[in-house]
Amino acid sequence: MNQPKPNQCETWEDFKSLVTKKFINGGTEVRWLFRGQAVASWKLVSTFDRIHPDLESKVKNYISLTTLFREQIKKTILMEASILNNNIEIQSHKDLMSLAQHHGLPTRLLDWSVSPYVAAFFAFEASLKLSNDEFDEAINERVAVWVLDRSIDDVWNEELGASIWEASTVGNIRAFNQGGWFSELRSTHKCLEEYVASFGIDADQNTLFKITIPRSEAERALADLRLMNITSTILFPGFDGIARDAFLQWSLLNR
Repeated sequence: MNQPKPNQCETWEDFKSLVTKKFINGGTEVRWLFRGQAVASWKLVSTFDRIHPDLESKVKNYISLTTLFREQIKKTILMEASILNNNIEIQSHKDLMSLAQHHGLPTRLLDWSVSPYVAAFFAFEASLKLSNDEFDEAINERVAVWVLDRSIDDVWNEELGASIWEASTVGNIRAFNQGGWFSELRSTHKCLEEYVASFGIDADQNTLFKITIPRSEAERALADLRLMNITSTILFPGFDGIARDAFLQWSLLNR
């Protein structure tokens, strides 16, 4: 009889049990970050890296894009400052990229949450938007919750090629409700796990790994998450969240 793979949960209850044992320690410092993905075989690839896979020019072109965005923002801020007779400082790179990500510019950022349950919600919600043909049969239709250990300073270092930071919640209730963080890959690697692997880190250090859950657990998981008050209407306040929640409930009824 085959033994289950590490971090491969067969039920939603398995996932909750794993979370309780491994990630809930009563501390206040944020060590673990979580990201949900609809298909377990998908790699941690940003929007920019998906549309610009060429390794040789990736970094150069990303700098060009972010510089152009910064200049456009600078012009807008100067114009508004002139109209309002107010001095407004240009944001830091992290603030600028957070703004770009929020408004749809392809970046090398990935969204994370301090909550494994928020990540699981996003994984199951996204999975219901996909057709069965979009799932890889080899993984038996599984979603993934990726886990990142931000305490490993030797890896999460901007000078070495990747950084992580907490999303600003000023004027951004979504980031607050989602417990939002970002990672940004700035090296030539194709994906975040390839970057981590380049350090030759032992697997038992758990710097970056994924937990998989069967897609068939979606209804049970989402019902439980609703009791935790983790819903589209909470994570996306306003009409966007209402629309997402309506589609999610309709999808569950018509599976």
